[in-house]
Amino acid sequence: MNRFLQALANLFRVEELRKRVLFTLALLAVYRIGAHIPTPGINSAVLDQIFSQAAGTALGIFDLFSGGNFRRLTIFALGIMPYITSSIILLTLTTGSAFIMWLGEQISERGIGNGMSLIIFVGIVVGLPRAILDLYEKFKTGAWGVFTPLAIILLLALMVAVVAFIVLVEGGQRRIPVQYAKRVVGRRVMGGQSSYLPLRVNSGGVIPPIFASSLLAFPATIALILGQKYAFIKTFANAVKWGEPLYTLLYVTMIVLFAFFYVGIVFNPTELADNMRKNGGFIPGIRPGRNTSEYVSRILKRLTLIGAIYLALVCMLPEWMIAGIHLNHLPTWLGGNWFDRHFPQFILNGLGVNFYFGGTSLLIVVGVAMDTVQQLEAQLVMRNYEGFARKGRFRGRR
Repeated sequence: MNRFLQALANLFRVEELRKRVLFTLALLAVYRIGAHIPTPGINSAVLDQIFSQAAGTALGIFDLFSGGNFRRLTIFALGIMPYITSSIILLTLTTGSAFIMWLGEQISERGIGNGMSLIIFVGIVVGLPRAILDLYEKFKTGAWGVFTPLAIILLLALMVAVVAFIVLVEGGQRRIPVQYAKRVVGRRVMGGQSSYLPLRVNSGGVIPPIFASSLLAFPATIALILGQKYAFIKTFANAVKWGEPLYTLLYVTMIVLFAFFYVGIVFNPTELADNMRKNGGFIPGIRPGRNTSEYVSRILKRLTLIGAIYLALVCMLPEWMIAGIHLNHLPTWLGGNWFDRHFPQFILNGLGVNFYFGGTSLLIVVGVAMDTVQQLEAQLVMRNYEGFARKGRFRGRR
């Protein structure tokens, strides 16, 4: 703890770095002030009721990434992502979105960097005070009976453990050793060095959960429009709501598929093997060329599977805490009645905790925090100050 406080003090000893940190905090404060300026003529109570009914739909996803601004329809309601589309549709909201974009660029250029991600980060963590207040209310009212204090302690310990687990996996790498042969170029001898090829455990980042949750939000969104007219649309939308077995199955399957799909697009083992061969590099014990490509591809597939399982676990844990897994809703021939009789209610219906950080948003928050700490660490080390880590550099996601 003393080292952490000393590292924070070092941030403010360097004048340039101190200005950057204060400038970043000031612009983030401007962003949060604008989040409380409502659009004229809007009934916020009616909007809040609509969004409560539309939880889990595309509207809920838009509201998540805007930090709750879309629910209140403030001047920053569209957030930072849809500024191109909004420029075609509306004027006032477009200005707010463009201003947020400008804030993010200023943080990237004149602040501590990573401006766009920090704005999304701030928009998500504003739900933390509400989560703390909700836990306090449950403790005050004894929502879980005599086990309420123990349940809250276990819940907090679980949240800390999940964050630590995300940090561990996001920084995890599989390092493949690479040896470079010696080459004579003119009068100079080049090569002969050892290096390594770092392969991240979670190469897909938050892309697979975002794709999966976006696709699963479509049925509920379509049901809002056509559900009253077509009963089968409403039936299917109800089957893929949070906590339903079909939703859980589709969500986990999509995360795994999108993880392999994304890694297959951004990483080409054949091209990597060719570049290594052209530069005189090889993996000890593996022949250059095709054998190297197959070896790297085999390792990458295993890492991607582990990363996909990790993403599915992290994304499903908060949703289970909120809504549970409704195995008792399965048909009788699939054992729905058996689950209802033999499984405890906290598994079937969740804990009733208003866990404001869903799986995707939790990954974003922890990932952005890791990147920000890594950048601050680099600034301190560059100026010969001791950083946050005891030994070596803080290993981020990149």
